[in-house]
Amino acid sequence: MKRTMSLLLCFSLLLACGCAGIKMAKKTNELRVGMSRQEVEDIMEQPVDTQFVNQKMVCRYELYQPSKGMVPYYLVYNNDGTYLEKWYADEEEWYRQKELWLKSQPRKTQVDYDVTIRKQ
Repeated sequence: MKRTMSLLLCFSLLLACGCAGIKMAKKTNELRVGMSRQEVEDIMEQPVDTQFVNQKMVCRYELYQPSKGMVPYYLVYNNDGTYLEKWYADEEEWYRQKELWLKSQPRKTQVDYDVTIRKQ
């Protein structure tokens, strides 16, 4: 019994440590329109990528959703990057990533064998 409890505790600790570095999508529930970039980064940490699109600063995050895995999220700031205007998950990009991953996997091949068993 003690051994089972010890193993369970070890497994739980490993699981908790392994997930500590994953940014969860539920963090977006804390975001509010008008937040400063520093307030957003206090919640979300650093983005994976930042670019300017149509004079707006757009930050890209890879956030974990339990049913899907890593999903790209975009946070859009005003033109000088001082406050948050909107954010969204890009589901279409997620589907494109999964489709590319599936295409990269080797195809399964079927091999037929003709086997005859002889009685001795």
